Amino acid sequence: MPTDADSVMTRSARTRILGRVVWVHLRMQLRLLYRTPRALWSAFLLPPLLLVAIGLSGRENPSEQLQLVAGIIAFGVLSSAYVTHASSLVAARDRGVLKRVVGTPAPPAAFFTARTLASLLLTLAGAAATVVVAVLIVGAHLTTAMLPGLLVACVIGALCWTLLGTAASIFIPNSSAAWPLLSATYLPLVFVSGVFFPSLGEPSWLTQLVHWLPVQPLTDAIATVLRSGAPVPMPPLADLGILLGWGLLGAALALRYFRWDSRSERRGTLAPQREAAA
Repeated sequence: MPTDADSVMTRSARTRILGRVVWVHLRMQLRLLYRTPRALWSAFLLPPLLLVAIGLSGRENPSEQLQLVAGIIAFGVLSSAYVTHASSLVAARDRGVLKRVVGTPAPPAAFFTARTLASLLLTLAGAAATVVVAVLIVGAHLTTAMLPGLLVACVIGALCWTLLGTAASIFIPNSSAAWPLLSATYLPLVFVSGVFFPSLGEPSWLTQLVHWLPVQPLTDAIATVLRSGAPVPMPPLADLGILLGWGLLGAALALRYFRWDSRSERRGTLAPQREAAA
């Protein structure tokens, strides 16, 4: 009969094996992201270029400077964690990669854990590049004491938007439609949430609504860290709670409706069954 010690050893061995599988998948996902110019553009080039183009160095008000830095960092999180992650998932589904993954002995949770970690690392690296540009090129006043709070806000925001991107991939029919549909879902939120410029003259109902959507809480969480005078500023718990709530919603939708095969593959498998039934 197996003893308790044997059970503990078995669980420990399974944990080690699962960790190795996640590590292999993580290395593969990071390699794929490194070889994807669009992913590198969204993470490392677009946010810093926007920061310089909008003219941060010409703004005399330090509060406005830091607000813009927060908005650009938030925009970079959305670009990497949402658009790049979701579009790459759809592309992998169209190429049959997801179908092959689910057919292996490795648990699907290992694949998604590695893919989420890869998206998180890419997002954090992009945020770090934006911070470096803000300090060295455009002259924003940022301190090392802000880094823990920035890390917390970016990790929670990236996790939220990665889960939402996984859920959004359910509704995207193919890779050709990925970027247009994803842009249509997040760009309007970016503009009404005041990511680049302060939102002026908006109706009160819209102001209240965007407060509960996942763009403005991310921007506000980062802006609070940058503008706070605390020794170690941290993002507000209310903003983090909203982001976590949206992340849980995305996770629930993904667990319930995520598809491993494309619609064309499903039509191809259903056609012979219909002919046989006829």
